[in-house]
Amino acid sequence: AYPDLDGVMCATDLIALGAMSALRSAGKRLPEDVSVAGIDDSWAGVHVSPKLTTAHFYYEDCGVEAARLLLSMAQDKQREDAPVHQTMLGYTVIHRESI
Repeated sequence: AYPDLDGVMCATDLIALGAMSALRSAGKRLPEDVSVAGIDDSWAGVHVSPKLTTAHFYYEDCGVEAARLLLSMAQDKQREDAPVHQTMLGYTVIHRESI
């Protein structure tokens, strides 16, 4: 359907594995024709061929930050001028064979 497609970035590793399967069914070679990457750094990504490139999130840090923001929002809910909370969380790209 998209002959010029050369890369797919998926919201999760599981979706990426499905995309890899669909691309192979469509006759595409991975990563020669199409690169695929996911997000999760799940165990499955190292048990496929090619091994999946992925983003590793720091879930414990995410949980701590979410709790901090939730407590802050609970304290600020009485204020009309309560600040909007925005944060950037870290990740590491795990380079493997799929790109």
